[in-house]
Amino acid sequence: MEDIKTPVRGKLIFQEAMKYGAILGAVTVSFELLTALFTQTPDGTVKTAAIITALAYTLRIAKTVVCIWLMVVFAKKLVEKYDGVTRSHTFRLNMFTGLFSGIICAAFALLRFKLMGNEQIELSLRDALSSLQNSPEIQEEAISMAISLLPFFTFFIALGSCFLIGILASLIISRSVPGRTPNPFE
Repeated sequence: MEDIKTPVRGKLIFQEAMKYGAILGAVTVSFELLTALFTQTPDGTVKTAAIITALAYTLRIAKTVVCIWLMVVFAKKLVEKYDGVTRSHTFRLNMFTGLFSGIICAAFALLRFKLMGNEQIELSLRDALSSLQNSPEIQEEAISMAISLLPFFTFFIALGSCFLIGILASLIISRSVPGRTPNPFE
């Protein structure tokens, strides 16, 4: 006797996407923590900086590949679990998964920004603004304004980039999952 699958509905897709978004967010945060852990510069040599940069890019590429692979797995699980799944359903699943994952990643980026401390950021901003030939009063005002806006921009840039990547991956994945509908005339 065949198992009767539950028909797919919007609420079910949303619930699955929340669960998968949490998984994807945890994977992304784990890779970000690994990147932060392994890319500490013990000495200031150029060779060390080049190795660390290569390692950071390698970890980011690996994270992207793993996340896209997980999105394919999530779409296939939706097809296996529910009846009547279309490409539109898999697109929505992965789009919402990307959104929920983006919220988690943006919250982590904001937390990381807050814990990192403003001294390092302020020093970087001072270096960037020192090249400008402005008065010191304007530089101080610009630095304090930029520092106050950085948490806002950090959160929304992280959220937007994760969501945009999720949409692009959803478009690609939904073209192949649940697969081509067989031709009824063959």
